[in-house]
Amino acid sequence: MYRLFEGSIPLEPHARALFLESSSELEEAHTAAALQGDTVAPNAEDEVFYHYVCFVPSRHSGNLYELDGSAKGPRDLGTQLAEGDDMLSEGALDTVRDYISREQGGDLSFALLALVRDDSGN
Repeated sequence: MYRLFEGSIPLEPHARALFLESSSELEEAHTAAALQGDTVAPNAEDEVFYHYVCFVPSRHSGNLYELDGSAKGPRDLGTQLAEGDDMLSEGALDTVRDYISREQGGDLSFALLALVRDDSGN
């Protein structure tokens, strides 16, 4: 894995993504980890209750999108973020809060993760 780190860090983001995407080393590590699990993969027709959901702002339009692992593609949520706003802005947080409150009627099991930049220089 050290080779992945050393090879990808100096690259620009798009070149870095291509480097990682074509890495047989990363693919082998992923396969080895995936084969250790006990969960049987569901069929395409099975209803999946636990899946990936992510909220991301578009850099082009400023609209907030929902990326749902059970959907065929991104869904524009209609929330327009102001220039410079991020996922911690009130507009984005209100949208996420609405999503959580809609799910309150059922069994809400989720983890929340925010990726943020450390601008402090540390």
